Amino acid sequence: MDEPKPDLEEEKVPFSLTFVTLAVALFYFFRGFVFKSITSFLPTYFVESRGLSIAGGGFTTSILLLSGVLILPFAGILAEKVNRVLLTVGSCLSSGLILFLMTLVPTVGWLMYLMLALFGALIYLSLPSVLSLVKDLTSKEGYGGAFGINFTMAATAGVIAPVIVGYIGDVFSLALAFKLLPSLLVLASISIILIKNKI
Repeated sequence: MDEPKPDLEEEKVPFSLTFVTLAVALFYFFRGFVFKSITSFLPTYFVESRGLSIAGGGFTTSILLLSGVLILPFAGILAEKVNRVLLTVGSCLSSGLILFLMTLVPTVGWLMYLMLALFGALIYLSLPSVLSLVKDLTSKEGYGGAFGINFTMAATAGVIAPVIVGYIGDVFSLALAFKLLPSLLVLASISIILIKNKI
């Protein structure tokens, strides 16, 4: 006689401060730190280091955000069809690489605008997949608590990122600060890799 298959819903755990919860929260913190830093200082970076006008600096942020908005519907579809850990990690590592390469391009032209669009698309690509990961790992009763702590970590990163990056920009340069940010996306990737066996 065949044994009854376990209910998948029973294998999920309610929200608690487990290793998985903390790992995903760290992802939200590191990614949130990078995103807030970029959106806060990207215009200033291009005005100071590349000689753009203030309007031109603002336009660079618009390119980044627009590409992210356009990719989100497709990112949601991919999150249902592709390995979510792979998609999330790939999003972080590739956007980190593009961000670092952007700091090496000396002039603002078609290549820089292309890289801005790529960065925006890639960093947004992980949003639906990581939300799906949280849903996969948490019981229905724990959704609220899990999402609450994750968004709290992202908001906390948004509070402190402008201060820290601004300080580095004052003491050293925004170029240095931007070169350091990809390391946080590597840490965000590691936090997701650590929980891949839980999925």
